[in-house]
Amino acid sequence: MADIEDTIWKKYKDSGLVLWAVGGDGDDYDTLVLFKHQMGLTFPILYDEGTAVHMASYLIEMPILSPYPQDFIVGVDGTLRYVNNNFDSQEIVLVIDEELEKMESLKP
Repeated sequence: MADIEDTIWKKYKDSGLVLWAVGGDGDDYDTLVLFKHQMGLTFPILYDEGTAVHMASYLIEMPILSPYPQDFIVGVDGTLRYVNNNFDSQEIVLVIDEELEKMESLKP
């Protein structure tokens, strides 16, 4: 999570990137809030109690993936552009840069 804060969020938060972390795999809400505070994270973390949304939305479509952690990037056109179970900042930065370029080209 600290890697996401430092290599993704701080670099792109003012460029149009929307970043959400999703937590809830065995943790209650208060534990999640405490974790965010202790880690010094400034990006939003959504609480998915019991992983209900995650399980319904993603594992049915991609049953080979483990529940957590996962990285998803949704492109400017709303399609899933990247999925990975192992945080790879270089891959993620490449995809984000491509999507931000697309976003810039769509501006009037």
